Amino acid sequence: MKFARFLSGISLTLFLGFPVACDAGQADPKGFDTSIPQDNLAASLATLEAKVQSWVDSGAVVGAEYLIIKGDEIVLHGARGLRDREKGHSMVINTIFDIQSMTKPIVATGIFRLATEGRLDIDDKVSKYLPSFEKHSTTIRQLLSRTDGFTRMPITPLSFPSLMVAVNELGRLGPDSPPGSVYARNSSATITLGAIIESVTGVLLPEYLSETVLSDLKMTDNTYVSLAPDSPWRARMSSVYLRNGAQFQLVRNTAAPTIFRFFPGAAGLYSTPIDYAKFLRLWLNRGRIGAVQYIDEKYVNEALTLEPLSMMVSTSYGQTPYGLHWDLGPSVLRPGTGIASFGHPGASGTIGWVVPEKELIILYFTQSGGGTTHYQFVEEAIKLLAN
Repeated sequence: MKFARFLSGISLTLFLGFPVACDAGQADPKGFDTSIPQDNLAASLATLEAKVQSWVDSGAVVGAEYLIIKGDEIVLHGARGLRDREKGHSMVINTIFDIQSMTKPIVATGIFRLATEGRLDIDDKVSKYLPSFEKHSTTIRQLLSRTDGFTRMPITPLSFPSLMVAVNELGRLGPDSPPGSVYARNSSATITLGAIIESVTGVLLPEYLSETVLSDLKMTDNTYVSLAPDSPWRARMSSVYLRNGAQFQLVRNTAAPTIFRFFPGAAGLYSTPIDYAKFLRLWLNRGRIGAVQYIDEKYVNEALTLEPLSMMVSTSYGQTPYGLHWDLGPSVLRPGTGIASFGHPGASGTIGWVVPEKELIILYFTQSGGGTTHYQFVEEAIKLLAN
């Protein structure tokens, strides 16, 4: 079954509240209570854990950490396989992962926070904040929906000294298609959103996110690409692997230098499943942190509404309907309506997915790139727990 099809038929109402409360019999140091999952869940959870173990045993993945929150309980949190194959280190709970493109929705949330504060409008032209785009009609909304007209990435961010210098070159080159005419899954939109944040706030993108979204959500297990060689974060990180034929090849061990000269926003955040669950909880709560409407609810609605142009593109796992920096469940194929589910993957095998009506958050983190076990885990979890 294709990943993009398994979500059809799930109810469309967005969940209004989400009190995360417990872990499946394992103590977690990040402030969540613990309890044992209900007996009627035990068989389904055992099936999921057996599935992950079978992937480890068959070589479909080097190692993985997985977390499932249903209702008010963390009903499953475990780890299987290895986080460092060469050293024989086991994958453990609260390993730190390079989440790559799962960084994108966090950057977009920074934009929505600024819009909520009245510091920008998502229908503004990009040129209002970035003069290098003055010859182009691109809007912030088009960046959020990835319809900015850049069907390919015309620059190599690694070759630039800073985010702003890289994005200024993007603006100088301009999109290769009219903005608003085509949807494309590349990184140009997100790095431009990051530059807009820097222009509006006057601080670097990682500083802004650390002082706002990550801090306000108490996401304490996050770090950025600019890790020092002796950083204590490295002791908890997983090595990164990429499938090469039938084997996984080591791409980057935990001592390797970081590949970016700056934090690009389209990737570059390291996190844990527990911390990313706190971020997903913000969106399940319709943009609220406690009593504070952190993201205006109208932006939540718009972000979780289908961008029709996204239905013109298929990936290796099928169609992926898109909103404003969120992948959407495909059961609704027209704009202006609710959606069944949402989430985002990362290129090395991480994924966070939410089925609001079923009060279900699914996270599966691996660093075994080129595989599909992260999509399979989400599919299996929804099949077992959301029906």
